[in-house]
Amino acid sequence: MMKLSRARTLTLKLLLISASVAAACSANAAPDSLTVIRSILNASPLDVQLKLGKPDNGVVQSVDCDHLPSCTKATYQKGKFEALFYKDSLKWLEIKGNDLFDKNAPEVIGFPNLPPTFSNGFTRSWRSAIRKGTATGPLIRIPGIDEIVVFPPTKANNNSGYMLITIKVKYDNMFLH
Repeated sequence: MMKLSRARTLTLKLLLISASVAAACSANAAPDSLTVIRSILNASPLDVQLKLGKPDNGVVQSVDCDHLPSCTKATYQKGKFEALFYKDSLKWLEIKGNDLFDKNAPEVIGFPNLPPTFSNGFTRSWRSAIRKGTATGPLIRIPGIDEIVVFPPTKANNNSGYMLITIKVKYDNMFLH
């Protein structure tokens, strides 16, 4: 076995420490990949903050609660992500991205590649049995997700493409959705 000099041993230790610190820092950094979304579905605002970074303007009460009796909302990463929370759990997430329409949305956020339930030039959607509606395509079987919808950049949405993810909410039969 080769004997290492003291200087070389110290250099190797410093490299290992640097690599460990870099790995720890990158674990807390904003995600480069959208697959982190899978880990925050139904998460608390604090857990979402740990994955996406500090909210742009804090978590605030919202008046646009998408049929929920009350909710809070926050944006992250200069508006790239907009989250809606009900009873302290992420229930709706909008992700801005002009390149999302041409991709398989479930796969982009960390799930298997699945065919859309419905698709045309203006929208692509992956729906669960709860959100099936009149669609005749295959339904997604991802526990906890009601629907994933992707829109291309158009004049109607300020030339921005985006993805909406709706997460199951237990309504306690207080109202229909």
